[in-house]
Amino acid sequence: MTIHILQLSLIVARLDDQVVGFKQIEGAAELEKAVNGNVRKSPAGFVVPLKEDASGNTSGTLVVTQEITDRFAVAYAVKDVSAPNGEAIIDAGLRNLRLATMNALIGWAPADGFNVCEFDGGSLISIKGGVVIWRDRFRTSHINEQ
Repeated sequence: MTIHILQLSLIVARLDDQVVGFKQIEGAAELEKAVNGNVRKSPAGFVVPLKEDASGNTSGTLVVTQEITDRFAVAYAVKDVSAPNGEAIIDAGLRNLRLATMNALIGWAPADGFNVCEFDGGSLISIKGGVVIWRDRFRTSHINEQ
């Protein structure tokens, strides 16, 4: 009987190993600073937990069996002070980082017992002062039994 919880550090390590375009990859705590305009190194990536959903018990016995779906995001902070509206950033650097990140995560299982990651959509967070912050959402799932 096993219970799993997604470790975001595994995703950070995967991106650090597979995506050469990032100058830094960090967790959720640093994303708030980037959104407020404090981007230390660009381009930067941030792995952020989003949501965890659980199905109802699928076992008819005293064992609880549930499918858990974990959603997380990779946020990108890309800075170009020569393009304050962000258009050049979105067309060039951000696109390449997104593609490299998708190639690193889609079809990869973050740990034993987890299904492979899938793309779950993306959205703009902000464009301010030559910094574009975009996030791509991903999901994976696993079975918990207790």
